[in-house]
Amino acid sequence: MDPDHTERSLAGLGGSSYTRGLVEKYGDPGHMAVWSYLELASIGGVISLYKYYVFERQAMKDEEAVKGLLFPTKALRNAAAHNGNMLSALGSKLRKSVGSISRMAVEELGIDRELVSLTKRAPIVHDFTALALCYMRLVKSEDARGDAAERLRALRRRFMAHKGYFSKQGELKNGLAMLSEVMDRAADRLSRP
Repeated sequence: MDPDHTERSLAGLGGSSYTRGLVEKYGDPGHMAVWSYLELASIGGVISLYKYYVFERQAMKDEEAVKGLLFPTKALRNAAAHNGNMLSALGSKLRKSVGSISRMAVEELGIDRELVSLTKRAPIVHDFTALALCYMRLVKSEDARGDAAERLRALRRRFMAHKGYFSKQGELKNGLAMLSEVMDRAADRLSRP
């Protein structure tokens, strides 16, 4: 962890008319409340703060599993925030496969091992699976979990509405099947009290 990350991230935010007031009022990191920092921080800053509180202070039992889910979650968030064409990445391959996310998808979501092998190849499948697993581990509010389950079901319906269009495109068809399965299983798990 970079101890100067907070100071650098705040220094860059002071020039924006949207955040200047908060930076001027609470810009000294030594005197800034956490909720003010969260209003200003990038996703990387939020993850650094989370890592500090959870991992440095050892407040979480399965910290290593969550730690491995944070970077893919950040990658997916950044792609969405910058309007990346994520489905076009279904044909591309990960530079380095991460077996732990595949293993968690089998163990925690109950997804078939053959289908889950896609998480080792396609970045979008890998990162979306990591996001679902991360959300399930971190979010405890029943209302938030129920809302997320409904949103996943709605997204799954949209994904599968025209799945026949892709019947001749193997990678895309398989990737959509895996994403659909992750959405379905995660929604079921999030719906449980």
